[in-house]
Amino acid sequence: MAADNMGLVTSANHTPPRSFRIPDDVYLPALRKAQSEGRSLTAVVVAGLEEYIEDFEQDEPETPKAPHAR
Repeated sequence: MAADNMGLVTSANHTPPRSFRIPDDVYLPALRKAQSEGRSLTAVVVAGLEEYIEDFEQDEPETPKAPHAR
């Protein structure tokens, strides 16, 4: 088992359920598209969040080290 960033212990193969509020005018077309592609909506959301995180990490400036740190 591994601890995540929030200190929760999860197994490597367990994905905990999450809850989000998504308007129907976004959810329903996304669900239809995912189904037409043979994908789960979960897979689509995870891929989108991974891209979102990657974009953030690429744009994030490096944090300067404190002057006394070596």
